Amino acid sequence: MRVAYGSGKGRRADVTRFETIWAEVRSSLWLLPSLMMLGAILLALGTIRLDRAATAWEFDEAWWMFGGGAEEVRSVLSAIAGGIMTVTGVVFSITIVALQLASSQFTPRVLRRFTSDRVNHVVLGVLIGTFAYAILVQRSVRSVGAGQQEFVPRISVTLALVLVLASLVALIFFISHVSRIIQASEIIDRITRETRDQITRLFPERVGEPVPESEIDTIRDREHGRAILSTESGYLQALDEDTLIDLAGRERFALEMAVGIGEFVLRGAPLAWGWPADAIDEARETAVRKAFVFGRERTAYQDVEFGLIELMDIAVRALSTSYNDATTAMICIDRLSELLAELGNREPPTRFRTDPDGRLLFIARRTTFARAVEVAFDQIRLHGTSNPGVARRMLEALERVATRVPPQLHGPLALEARQVLRATELAVGDRVDLEFVRRAAPTLLARKGR
Repeated sequence: MRVAYGSGKGRRADVTRFETIWAEVRSSLWLLPSLMMLGAILLALGTIRLDRAATAWEFDEAWWMFGGGAEEVRSVLSAIAGGIMTVTGVVFSITIVALQLASSQFTPRVLRRFTSDRVNHVVLGVLIGTFAYAILVQRSVRSVGAGQQEFVPRISVTLALVLVLASLVALIFFISHVSRIIQASEIIDRITRETRDQITRLFPERVGEPVPESEIDTIRDREHGRAILSTESGYLQALDEDTLIDLAGRERFALEMAVGIGEFVLRGAPLAWGWPADAIDEARETAVRKAFVFGRERTAYQDVEFGLIELMDIAVRALSTSYNDATTAMICIDRLSELLAELGNREPPTRFRTDPDGRLLFIARRTTFARAVEVAFDQIRLHGTSNPGVARRMLEALERVATRVPPQLHGPLALEARQVLRATELAVGDRVDLEFVRRAAPTLLARKGR
């Protein structure tokens, strides 16, 4: 079975770019609180109108309504507004401290997960919304005098008191939530779950049939191709493959990615190779460039390596002399083995896209299992093999992954295991410790070759 061009989801390049921007905006601290504040403003306007109607209907003396006069209402609403603003400042302060702790103790890359936490958004939205509601309701209060009748929005004030109670509940929940999400095990578990979801989304069980490399080599012709150069520098965050496949099929040329998702690209460096060269003019080059979405940093949107890097960063930071937290590093190693086992049992989509007649249209650059093993363990090996316990945990993790993935993927695991053992032998002089480490991965260490 061949993979036909245009058989994907049909997303256009501008849609992919919008999705990337939307993922950035959605993870920010301002969007949901701003929307909730707008909702509170509309709610205040609605309840004030309801109060005016209730006054006309003489329905403003119900037992459950606030029973004070205009001055009492002003005092209550002023106290609500002032108290809520103080509490909001405290919440912002706690949030900033939590971000600083996460950045220094774990890795700056986890800050996005804190700022995108929905509980933080909702709590800030409740507090800011209550403040805005109280201010607007207070503005509508009228005292007797100067030719005007007294107007006390009793329904609105009663609802303001309800919002205050909701704010207190939100504050208590927020303190409990923050104390939990800054724990290392919680952060590691969240990264693991989100990365596992990314693997499931980006590496489905089966997509098309692979085209033999020997057949591709007879088609690929870089010597007579054209390099499509980048006009900007940055990290490649996303790629709209459907646009490129449709374009190549419609205009009768083929494309090959020169960079992978997550890589840093310099202005003027090749983004893709296209052939034949005479089929690609300036307009088509521009269309190809538009399908590549760049940003100032790597994101998890289409980058399956990003979660592995986050866990690796946490492990390396834990192994530093300033923290010396081997337990956290071992937890990261265990969760990395979980993700590698998940990835090893997924069949990545073929890198090659052809039209129904078998003509090559597009060659993608994919994250391989060998690359994932390197990303997961190389830096931990460089920083952690002086600790026999950490070295043994790495070998145990690699051996555990080998029991879960097909035999053809054991090569990268065995290579990493031998490198871990070699680094440990150089860093640890005690024979008992070395023997303790060697026994952790008997199958992989006995494997010959790559």
